[in-house]
Amino acid sequence: MGVNRQDYALLNSTMTNIVVLVVLIGIGLVDECLGACDSEACIGGACSIANDSCNQNCIRGGCNLACNLSVGSCNQDCIGRGCNLTCTSSVGDCNQDCISGGCNANSNAETFNQNCIGGWCKIACLGSAKQCNQTCSVGGCNSTCDAENCRQDCPGGGCELKCLSGAKECIQECIGGRCQMTCSSNVAKCEQNCIAGGCDFECSAKECKVNGCPWGECKGSFHWNITADSHGVRAGLGITNFLFWAFAIVGRFL
Repeated sequence: MGVNRQDYALLNSTMTNIVVLVVLIGIGLVDECLGACDSEACIGGACSIANDSCNQNCIRGGCNLACNLSVGSCNQDCIGRGCNLTCTSSVGDCNQDCISGGCNANSNAETFNQNCIGGWCKIACLGSAKQCNQTCSVGGCNSTCDAENCRQDCPGGGCELKCLSGAKECIQECIGGRCQMTCSSNVAKCEQNCIAGGCDFECSAKECKVNGCPWGECKGSFHWNITADSHGVRAGLGITNFLFWAFAIVGRFL
């Protein structure tokens, strides 16, 4: 039994409609991918349309990830050394975890966080950023920050933080000592906490603050408003060190 022309035309029309429907669905999926994260927005990483994110896991190290256009979050996990991350101003959150150290990041994203366990990492946060954080476990890290709020936590010591004219508040927590901090004149508040001593603080901000230097040997150059602790730090003797000395003297007479 053969197929007449009418049935053949109907079948042909049905198949055509199915093909058109599949093409339209494909275009819709492509548009969704392009709107959330595509190859131009996520260079070197894998897109997650559901989370609007660009992600990269690098085992051996030496990987590069660049997040452009409108990506909600950009995440790089680098187990090896020497990874590089770049985020533009259209990125919401930019995050880099560097296990073995030696990583670099340049971020203009709204929020940036670097967790450098192996030490000797470098970051640069540009002017449109609101928050820029660097945590350096082993030490030896460098941060150049032009974001509104800049923070560097350096348990291992030997870190450097430079706050440029676009920053409003800048904080350096240096437990291991031997840290350097520089604040330009347009920064509203600049604060350094140096626990192990041996830090250097060059401050031209409107408000400069040093929260003690217990082990002494801290240096500072201040050009604006200085808190009471800072005078002692300039001479290499923090207020906490002075209290230790005072209690020791009083203890001799008890």
